[in-house]
Amino acid sequence: MSSGNRFLIVTGSMRSGTSLMGHILQQRPGGARAHPDLAFDNDESELVVSIFTKLRETLGGDEVGYGDTDLKVKLDHPLFDALEVAPGTLDDRISLLRQILTAEILHLAPEGPAPLSYGLKRTTMNYEIGLIDALFDDVRLVITVRDPRYILLSQSKRVKANVTDGKALLILAYVLANHAMISRLRNQGRSVLVVPYERVVRHPVDVARDLINHAELSIENYDFASLLTNEVPSNSSFGSGGGTKFVEGAGITARSVGRHRALLDPKVTAFVTYLCGHILTANSYEHDLAKVEWDPDFEPLLLAMATRCKQSHISLRAVEARLKKLNAPLVDLS
Repeated sequence: MSSGNRFLIVTGSMRSGTSLMGHILQQRPGGARAHPDLAFDNDESELVVSIFTKLRETLGGDEVGYGDTDLKVKLDHPLFDALEVAPGTLDDRISLLRQILTAEILHLAPEGPAPLSYGLKRTTMNYEIGLIDALFDDVRLVITVRDPRYILLSQSKRVKANVTDGKALLILAYVLANHAMISRLRNQGRSVLVVPYERVVRHPVDVARDLINHAELSIENYDFASLLTNEVPSNSSFGSGGGTKFVEGAGITARSVGRHRALLDPKVTAFVTYLCGHILTANSYEHDLAKVEWDPDFEPLLLAMATRCKQSHISLRAVEARLKKLNAPLVDLS
C-alpha cells in the first residue's frame, strides 16, 4: 500500500478530549513530529472544514445534521463539482482531492520525512468518515469518550450558560450520536479504538502506545520524552495548567474526579443518567442510580435541548431513538 493511502481519524463529541489526543499525536517542542511517520493536523483547518461543509451541503444542506450517521458518500462527478475539484477523469479527481487534503495536512503538521500515514482531528464527524473512506485505502478510527456529566459541565462553562440551558444541553445530543456511531461502526466490522478522556490524562504514555499501535507505526520512533517531561502544548480544555496536564495523577481531571456530584443539581444528574445511562454503563463510569425513571421535570430539559439542536442543525435521531428505547412519554422532539 502506498504511503499516501493511510489515514488516521481522531474524533469524538465536543469536550471529550479530541484535542488532547491530537496533542499526543501532532508535535513536540522545537517543531518535531510526535512520530516521524505520521503527519497529523490537530487544528481543524479552514480548508478541511470548507470541504466538509460543501459535502454537507451536497448531502442535504440544512436537512443534514450531526448524528445523521447513515448518509452515504459516493464519489462521482456531481460530488466533485460541488467540492470544487478541478475537472478531469473520475480517477484524476479522486487523486487530486486526496492530494489537496494531504498537502494541507503536510502544511499544518511539523516538517519531516514523507509520512507513512496522514491524520486529522475533527470533533463530531459522521458522514465525513464516508468521504475519507472513499479517498483512502486504509482508514483507522480513534474515538474519544468522556463521562457525559463532565461533558455537560465543560460545555456549560465553555458557552457560559447554565447546565439547564439548551446551549449546554445540546452537547448530550452529540454524546448520544457519538455512542450510536461507535456501535454502528463496530457492527460494520470496523476496527475502532475508543479512548476514555479520563485515561488520557491519567495514563498518557499507555494511551500513546495504544494510538501508535492502532496506526501500525513503530513504537520505537515515537517521542515519549515530551510526555514524561510535560512539554506538550496546552489547549482550551486544560490550558490553565501551562501544558502540564499530561502528568500522571496531576492536573484538573485528577483533582476533580466526582465533581459532578457537587456541581450538578440532583435533578440534572438524574436527567443525564436517564438519557445516557447506557453510556455510563458501557464505559464503566460510576453512577449511583442503577435505573432512573422518567420524571416530568425532564420534559422542559428535553425541549430546551431540542430547540437548540434544531437551531444548530444537530440531528435528534439518536436522542429520539434513546427515548423510544426507554419508553419515555416524550419521544418526538420535532
